[in-house]
Amino acid sequence: MKVYTTTKVLKKAWQLMKELGVQNLLGSFDGNIAKLDIKPVELFDQLIEQDKLDEFCAIISKKDISDFEEIEFPEKEKLITGFFSIIGNPFKPLIGLVKEQIKPMIAVLNNLALIGEKNLNQK
Repeated sequence: MKVYTTTKVLKKAWQLMKELGVQNLLGSFDGNIAKLDIKPVELFDQLIEQDKLDEFCAIISKKDISDFEEIEFPEKEKLITGFFSIIGNPFKPLIGLVKEQIKPMIAVLNNLALIGEKNLNQK
């Protein structure tokens, strides 16, 4: 799936990141990683229940949000990682930093997905 990085896409992606409170995942460009204050349950609720994960994928791929309802998480992860890698390309020295900074979000999502699966299986 193609990833877009036009100014319009970047603005929308940035607005959504701020809405979710994850804009600090990008850290600062002086090499210091911004301290993250993520509330995993609230973030998971926004990403999954409020469809913000699918909305982010729709923004960066210029697809309809409904296109992502049946797409497996690893495909969404690949799309998101690709987006952050592309916007990091002009800043080659920072690419590793950007990838490292999105890992906490991916780890939180993976852990919450496992917890959610466990809870569904117990019902």
